[in-house]
Amino acid sequence: MFTKNLILAAAIFGGFAVSTVALADGESKMLLKNSYQQQLDVACSPASNGCRLLFPPMTDEKTVITAVSCSVAVTAGSVVGFYLGIFTTNQSAHLPAFIFDQDTFNGPMQVATNATTNLFFNNGSQAVIIVSVSNGGQFATTLPLSCTISGYHS
Repeated sequence: MFTKNLILAAAIFGGFAVSTVALADGESKMLLKNSYQQQLDVACSPASNGCRLLFPPMTDEKTVITAVSCSVAVTAGSVVGFYLGIFTTNQSAHLPAFIFDQDTFNGPMQVATNATTNLFFNNGSQAVIIVSVSNGGQFATTLPLSCTISGYHS
């Protein structure tokens, strides 16, 4: 009988201790992760083979971009790719593109990306998104390059 009570007490105490540690750890992680999100639009020059969207400088010691969502329209050619980078460096991440609206008779082809990534930024650095189109590609003048980036900062 004594052994059963001892095992029961150990199980209750052990479960309490584990849940207390897990709760404290979960709370500390939440305190260190502050949400970050920016949204910008830019009109792309129709005759260019690329379009750039430059975000404001980061204001925190560390920021990580974990998600990117963009859309753009082209009237000729096709989108080669979307790229998220750190302005003035060679660090970048390729983001997959997909067609989400193509009216072959009346309008431009709309292309988008909705991707997860992990790109780290220091205080003062800037996120840049570049969209490349194939030779002869043309951006639509009626729809801007529109992007949202989100993640966390400390």
